[in-house]
Amino acid sequence: MIRFSLLEHLRTSLVAVGVALLALLSFGACTKDVVEPVEELPLVVAITDSGFFESVPKSHLLAKDFVAGDEIGVFLVRDGEIVEANIRLTYDGSTWNADKTVSVTGSELGFVYFPFCADASEYVDKSASNAADFFKELALRGVTYDQSPDNIARTKAFDLSVAKATVEKTDTELSVTAILEHLMSVAAWSLTDGTVYSTHSGFKYTTPSSCSNMKVSLGDKTITPGTIPFYYTFYYYPEEGKHLTVSYDEAGVSKSFDVQLGTESGKLSFLEEGSFKDGGARELSVGDLFYGDGSILPVETVREMSQAPSGVAGVVFQTDLSRISDKEKSVLAGAHALVLSARMPSYKGNTSMKWFDDYPEGKDDGNRNESVEDPDYPGMYLPFITDTKDYMHSYELNRADINGYWNNVVIRTRRAADMEKGWYPAFSAVVAFGDQVPAPSYSTGWYLPSAGQLMDAFANLGKVDFDDHIRDFNGNGDFLVDASYCADMIKFMDSYLEKIPSEERDLFSGATGALWSSSHSWTYFSTGDISYAARLVSFYNDFSVISYSTFGVSETRAVLAF
Repeated sequence: MIRFSLLEHLRTSLVAVGVALLALLSFGACTKDVVEPVEELPLVVAITDSGFFESVPKSHLLAKDFVAGDEIGVFLVRDGEIVEANIRLTYDGSTWNADKTVSVTGSELGFVYFPFCADASEYVDKSASNAADFFKELALRGVTYDQSPDNIARTKAFDLSVAKATVEKTDTELSVTAILEHLMSVAAWSLTDGTVYSTHSGFKYTTPSSCSNMKVSLGDKTITPGTIPFYYTFYYYPEEGKHLTVSYDEAGVSKSFDVQLGTESGKLSFLEEGSFKDGGARELSVGDLFYGDGSILPVETVREMSQAPSGVAGVVFQTDLSRISDKEKSVLAGAHALVLSARMPSYKGNTSMKWFDDYPEGKDDGNRNESVEDPDYPGMYLPFITDTKDYMHSYELNRADINGYWNNVVIRTRRAADMEKGWYPAFSAVVAFGDQVPAPSYSTGWYLPSAGQLMDAFANLGKVDFDDHIRDFNGNGDFLVDASYCADMIKFMDSYLEKIPSEERDLFSGATGALWSSSHSWTYFSTGDISYAARLVSFYNDFSVISYSTFGVSETRAVLAF
C-alpha cells in the first residue's frame, strides 16, 4: 500500500514541475514576442566609387564621379530574405533621392550597385554574404564584346560596381554607406608608331599612327575595344587563362601580340605596343588637331605640312581649365581641353537650321520658354543670360556661360520626346554629327556650344579682342566688337582648318557668318510681346552676340571636351 505522505509528495512534485513548465513556456512566449519592430523610414545613402586598381604604380584610376541623373539600386536582406528589392535612387548633384521609403528593423544587410538596372531583382543571389556573389549573375548577363564609342552606353551598363553596405537605423532614417568596387577588370593597350607626349598633369597622347587594320579577338569572339586617352580598352569579367589577340599592320608588315586578362576584379592593366617615339613633355595647345581616334597633331607640326593626315575631328580651342565647366570635369573625372568641330553639322542635308520650332503640331508656335523648371526634371532648365537693359551686363553673363555641355544634357533629357518629333533641329543635328564624325569614348561627345564657349573659340582661334572693346548693338542686351578689333578673325579661323583634307572641314569664309549657341535668352517681337530666343554669334564683318528667335535659321558648330 502506498502511503498517503508519498502520494502527497508526488502530487506536490508534479505541481512544481507543471509550474516550471508553464513558466518556461511563458518565458518562451515572451522571448518570441520581443521582435524588432518594422518601421517605415526614408533611405539616406552615401556612396563613393573606388575606381580600378593598378598594381604598378599603386593607384586607383577611372573612378566614377557621380553626376546629376545617375541612378543606383539598393537591396535590403533580412533573415535570408530580400525585404526591399532594387530601390532606385537618383542623384541630383548632391543627394541620392529614393523613389520610396523602406520598411526595416535595422537588422538588414545592404547591397548597393551602380548603374541601376530595372530587372536586377531577377539576377541576384539572396543567400550571398558578399556583394560580388550577390550581383554575379547580373554582371555576367551584361557582358558585351562591342565596346566601341557607338556602344558606350551598353559598355557603361556592363561595368557594374557593387558593395555590401554599412546599414544604420535611427529614429528618423535608414542610413546606407558604401564604397563601390568594380566587378569587371580593364585591359588597356596602346598601339602606335607615332610620337608620344605627356603633359605636366600626366595626360598622355600620341600623334596619328600608321598602324592600321587592328583586329581584336577573345577566342572565337570578335572584340571591338573602347578607348581612354592613349589606350584601347576591354572590360571583362575575370576568368582563369584568358587573353586577347591583337593583330595589325605596321608599315605594310602584319604583326600581332597578346593581352593577358587577369583573374582579379577591379584591376586595370596596361600594355604598350608599336614602335612609337617618346616626344617628352608637351602641353596641349590651341590649334592642335584632334582626331576621331583620340590622337592629336601639334599645331607646330601642322604648320610644316602641306596637308594633315586624314581623320581629323576638330581643332583644340581651349586649354584653360578655368574655362571648362565643372559638369564636364565631373563626368570625365578631369578634363584637358575643348575641341571645335572642323565641319558643320547638318539637318536634313542642310547646314542652316532652326533652334526650335514646334509649328504647327505644338502649342508654343516656335516660342518656348526653356527657363521654367519642370518638377519632373528638377534642376534641368536653361537660365536666361541676357540683361535687356544693360548690354555690358549681358556681355558678362554671356562670357561667363561655359555650360554648353549641361545645356545639351537638359534639352536631350527634358525634351527627348520633342527631339524625336524634330522640334529641336540644332540639337538633333549635333547628335547626328556624332555618327558622321566619331568622338573617343573618353570624351563628352559632341554638343552644341554655349555663347561663352563660342566667344572663347573666336578669341583664341580668331584673335577677337574683347577687352574694353564691347559696344551696344541695337539695344535689348545685344553687343558687338567693332570690326577694327576683329578685322582678320575669319582669316585666322580658317588658318587652323586649311591644312585639314577638304572633305573633313568647312572653312569659316564659306559659311553664312552666324552660329547658334545652346544658350537661352529673350527679346521682344515688334508687337511688344516676349520672344523666347537663343544667343546667336555672328561673325559677318564685325563680331556680335544677339538674341535671335529660335524659329530663325542659322548654322552650327559642335564642341566636345576630353
